[in-house]
Amino acid sequence: MQRLGIVIAAVVVLAGCGGAHSVVPNMTPPRSAGATQAAVFTITVPKAASAQARRPAYISPATQSIAIGVYDSKHTTLLSAANQNITVGAPGCTTPTPISPLTCAITLPLSPGSYTFDFTTYDGPLSGGSPTGSKLSANLDVPFTIVAGTANNIGVSLGGIASSVILAPSATAAFSGTNSTGYTLTGCGSTQIVSAFGVDADGNYILGSGAPTMSVSSDTPSAITTAALGPASPNAFSINCLTPFTSAVHLTATATAQSGTGTAATNAVIPLMLQLGESLTGTITEYGVPTSGSLPQGITAGPDGALWFAEQNGNKIGRITMSGAITEYSVPTSSSRPLGITAGPDGALWFTEQNGNKIGRITTSGAITEYSVPTSSSDPDGITAGPDGALWFTEYASGKIGRITTSGAITEYSVPTSGSEPLYITAGPDGALWFTEYYSGKIGRITTSGAITEYSVPTSSPFPVSITAGPDGALWFTEFGGNKIGRVTTSGAITEYSVPTSSSYPGIITAGPDGALWFTEHDGNNIGRITTAGAITEYNVPTSSSGPEGITAAPNGALWFTEFASNKIGQLK
Repeated sequence: MQRLGIVIAAVVVLAGCGGAHSVVPNMTPPRSAGATQAAVFTITVPKAASAQARRPAYISPATQSIAIGVYDSKHTTLLSAANQNITVGAPGCTTPTPISPLTCAITLPLSPGSYTFDFTTYDGPLSGGSPTGSKLSANLDVPFTIVAGTANNIGVSLGGIASSVILAPSATAAFSGTNSTGYTLTGCGSTQIVSAFGVDADGNYILGSGAPTMSVSSDTPSAITTAALGPASPNAFSINCLTPFTSAVHLTATATAQSGTGTAATNAVIPLMLQLGESLTGTITEYGVPTSGSLPQGITAGPDGALWFAEQNGNKIGRITMSGAITEYSVPTSSSRPLGITAGPDGALWFTEQNGNKIGRITTSGAITEYSVPTSSSDPDGITAGPDGALWFTEYASGKIGRITTSGAITEYSVPTSGSEPLYITAGPDGALWFTEYYSGKIGRITTSGAITEYSVPTSSPFPVSITAGPDGALWFTEFGGNKIGRVTTSGAITEYSVPTSSSYPGIITAGPDGALWFTEHDGNNIGRITTAGAITEYNVPTSSSGPEGITAAPNGALWFTEFASNKIGQLK
C-alpha cells in the first residue's frame, strides 16, 4: 500500500523576463514594480517504490499532471492558467538519479500584486492541453501577494481527494472479513481498535498534513459504539460491543476532504456481524514460567497475536504464544517490580514499574524504553490505553492518576480524596477513564482533561481492586474486601453481586469474548464468570493455591490468566 503524501512545495520566484527560471532566491534581480515577472512554481513527486518510506510531505506518487489557475484577489476572474505534465521527460521536469524524486518547474508570467491560485493534480497526463484521469489532490482559492524586489515563497498544502475509504482492524482486533464482504466480530466484550483511511483513485492511503478528516459511526449505538482515539491517532477508532446482536450492524467510515479541495465527503458502509465464538466450557491448561518465583502479575493481549505479562519478582516482561511457548525480556532497571501491562496505540506494550517508579515500553521484538514518573516513590500500578491516544496509569502511593504520551511526556492529576490509593484503571464507554480507589473504597472517573469525580462503593471496606468496561455500557469492578463484583453506570449508580466462594478475594476483571465478565479469585483459586444480569459461575484452577491474578481475553477466544503463587500462565477455554 502506497503512502500518499499531500504537501506540495510551490515556490514562487520573481526573475527577469529573459533570465533562467530559478527556484532559489539567488537569481537575476527582479524588474521594477509593475513589470511582468516570471513566477516559478516547483512540485516534487516521490518515486512510487519509495513512497512507503517517505515522510507524508509530498503529493501522491501517482501524480502525472497539474493544473494551476491564477485568479484575481477575489477569485472571480481567471487571469491565466498553466497545465503541465509531471512526468519524466516533461518540460521543466528533472530527476537527478533513478531513485531521486521528480522535480518539475512551472513558469507563469505575473506582475506584482495580489492573486488567488487554484492547484489540482491528476493521475493522467495532458491530452489536448488538459489534464486527464482522476483528481488526486487540490487546494483552491489560495491567496498570495507577489512583491517586486524579493523572492516570493509560497508553501501550499494540497488536500488529498479520497475516492474510497478503507476500514482496517488492528492486529489484535477480533475481526475477520474484508471491507467489501463485511466483517465478523468474534465475541462481545473487549474493546476493538480499527483504523480508517481515505484512499485516492490509485490506491494510495492519504496520510499526514492535508489528509481528509476521518470518522467512524454505527447505525446501532445500542449494540455497537465507536469513538476516536484522539488527535495523536487521527485514523484510529475504538469499537465497543455493548450487547450481543443478531442482525448486521453497519459501520460507516467517512473521509471528509479539507475545505480547499472543493470535493464532497466519501463514505463506505461496512456490515458487521457478531459471532460469539466457541462456548467456553471452563477447561484450563497451565504453562510454567521459565524463571522460578517470578510472581506473574498483569497480562494483556499484544498486537502480535501473543499474550504479554509482567513478572513482579522476576523483573521481566514475558510473552506467551497461543501454543504456550514463553519468551522473557529483562527490564533494565533492577528490582523494578513490573505490575500492570497493556497494549498501546503505537503497536508496543506499556507496563508499570512499582519499585522502579517508571513506566516501561516494550516493542514486540523485546526492545525496552523506560520513563521516570515525576513524583518520587509513586508506586505506579494499573495502566490502560486511553481514548486520546495516550496511556493512563495509577500512582498507588502518591494518590495520583498519570498520563503518558507515546513519546514519554507525563502529566499527573491528584485524586481529591487523600490516601485514596488508586489501583487499576480502564477506558470507559463515555470517553473518560475509570479507576479504583483501594483504601478510600471509591470508584473514580477522570476526563482526558483531568477532571475527577468519585463514587463511594456501598459496602463498607470494599477495597476495590480492578475495573473494566463491560459489554452493557457500564463499568465492572472487583471488591477484594467485600468479596463482591460491582457494577457502576457512567452516571455513578452502583450494584453489587456477592461471589459464591467466601473470602475468595476477587482480583482482576476483564470483558470476555462471550458477552460476560471474567475475574480471578486470588484466595478462592477460581476463575469466575459473571453475566451482565449478575449470575456467577466459578471454575477451579487445577494447581492448588495458585493465586490467580491477572486475566485477559485472547485472540483465540479463550481467557488467559496469571498464577501469582504457582508461577504459571493459565488458559481457560
